[in-house]
Amino acid sequence: MLEVARKLTKLLESEPDPREGAGGRREFNQTKLFMICPPTVGVVTDNRDPDCLGRIRISYDTVVPGSVSPWLPVIGQGRGTGKGMWTLPEIGTQCLAVFTAADRSRGYVLGFIYDREHRPPESGTEKRCDSTLLQTRSHRIEITDKEGSEEIRIESAEGRMRVSIGKSGGIKVENELGGINIKCRNFKCEGEGEIHLATKKTFALTTDDTLKISPKGNVNITSDKEVNLKGKNIKMSGTKGVTAEGKQIAVQDDKVMGFDVHIMVVPSGNGTTTVPLPHPFIGKLADKLSKDVKIKDKACATKDSVAKHDDSMHMQLPGTIKFQNNPKKEGNVTGGTSPKVKINGKEAAVIGSQVSTCNDVGAQNNSTVIAPGASMPMPVIINPKNTEEWKREQEEKEKKEPKFSSVKWGSSSVEEGKEVELTASVQDIEDGNMVTLQVFPEGKGPEDGVPIASFPLTVKGGSVSAKWSYHANKSELPPDSDPKFVFSAHCAWCNFEKSSNSVEVKLIRPEITKAEWQDKDGGSTSKGLVGETLKLHAETKDMEGGVTFHVYDENGHEVFSKGANIVDGKAEAEWIYHWNGEKLEEKPKFTFEVTGQRCKRVESGECEIFSKFKMELTTVYSNFTDKYEFYLMLPNDEEKQVNINEGAIEEEDLIPGIYKLIAREKE
Repeated sequence: MLEVARKLTKLLESEPDPREGAGGRREFNQTKLFMICPPTVGVVTDNRDPDCLGRIRISYDTVVPGSVSPWLPVIGQGRGTGKGMWTLPEIGTQCLAVFTAADRSRGYVLGFIYDREHRPPESGTEKRCDSTLLQTRSHRIEITDKEGSEEIRIESAEGRMRVSIGKSGGIKVENELGGINIKCRNFKCEGEGEIHLATKKTFALTTDDTLKISPKGNVNITSDKEVNLKGKNIKMSGTKGVTAEGKQIAVQDDKVMGFDVHIMVVPSGNGTTTVPLPHPFIGKLADKLSKDVKIKDKACATKDSVAKHDDSMHMQLPGTIKFQNNPKKEGNVTGGTSPKVKINGKEAAVIGSQVSTCNDVGAQNNSTVIAPGASMPMPVIINPKNTEEWKREQEEKEKKEPKFSSVKWGSSSVEEGKEVELTASVQDIEDGNMVTLQVFPEGKGPEDGVPIASFPLTVKGGSVSAKWSYHANKSELPPDSDPKFVFSAHCAWCNFEKSSNSVEVKLIRPEITKAEWQDKDGGSTSKGLVGETLKLHAETKDMEGGVTFHVYDENGHEVFSKGANIVDGKAEAEWIYHWNGEKLEEKPKFTFEVTGQRCKRVESGECEIFSKFKMELTTVYSNFTDKYEFYLMLPNDEEKQVNINEGAIEEEDLIPGIYKLIAREKE
């Protein structure tokens, strides 16, 4: 009899008493559910609600050790629309939570409690609150004192106008609705480091008085287009001059040195003859200078500015030797000017600009603007002592024809960065004379182009030669076809000559050949698990340095970027997707793009991110598998029936989100 009573009591613990009818069965089920989901003590793990509803997430061990709840509301005083008291709990604070029925996703935090590990302070000032929030119906002030994250933040309605003062971020003033106006008697802005001012439209500095810019270092003004300086008078000064494209701008009285060749009338027997003789041109820039742009109170020189000879007689030789035609004793700046810097609409003349003087024969631009204190070798002028001897020499010279006999590249093609030789051979031009070789893109020359390289050389053994290499701009994509180049040779005794051939530079063409997602073991994949590492893999060809990986979501927004070095033609980076609590309707997809210098961007295929759900069921649940059906509430509020296998529920390939397990009594 006792054994029967014991079995009956045990049966009534697991099954409702049929004598109580429907009411007893309902009361029994409620008691069981309360035992399944009792009030729970947890610890705060996250206090930054993404929806700003004052919710928190807690950790508790009721289901499985380390389980983390969804976002739970906190019960507080005076709560109502736009009002109420709220204190942000610190991470690690102990709390008490209750849940509705057996659904642990639908609960509330009743409050926060002290225990042996979470003791109250002995006095109210021992540990002051790390954060304070004051919020009205439309505005808020937040003060955070947490070490390393100190910040004062003021926000207007919807947070579209805000001021933040932080230890790490400094002071930020942002207004998405309009402008920011500062008006005061005196305004001073100082920075121990860098100060950056940027705008997508016009940037203006306006004053009714003097505008002063006085740095102790360099002043650099860079523009993708023209830089215009306009004023009644423009004055510039520098202790070492003012430069244009790295060369000092030429000004009034800068020295001009070179030589020109004039036809001279010399005695010959009972009469005279004509002889071309070189004459030094030693003068200075003196006319057609800028009237309103000055450096150190001296007018700036431009293209077409005039240089005048210092000697009114143009260094005429003594005796009876005279000019056949009186020289002009002046010249104009014609070459070597700065195409990117213009003064009064003309290219600025610089130290090194060429001046075309009053030559009777030969090249005209044999004179150069030189820096103060500099000098250059002048041709030797010989006054014939014996007229008959000079005449015989002249007759021999008349039989000669000074010219370039050969101007050519040493090879028709060369790899980028490798040297190629350029050579010019001369005829009837003595050793020691100067020849200049200038390199141009094919289709251009000294008459209509700017040389990309120049080599001043001296004739030795009837020729001159130099070596040149080409390096492409690393910030630009290589052109479709490899570039070709020519060069020209220049000498005072004959016309210039272009090379008889061109050289083609075989450009290095860096290439990204492959971009793919890989799993943590290096296998190609198109799927990734929330919280697990994915590899961004790229393969390259002929690339130096490194590449950059850019990860984009389905809307084209960049969510991650990282640089990586290239090793054996391969580059890799790692990325982990963390779900941040947003509600998703489908599994998120991502692509990444690989970029590098001088190569086209390459995009990977899509990678879909999924999550898993796994729950080990307690014995109580396991005993009810024959009476209850279990459903998984998906993030899109749809339900999916699930089965229990070996005491656990496990689902894969799910949309990242919070999943709720629901038990329903079978009908």
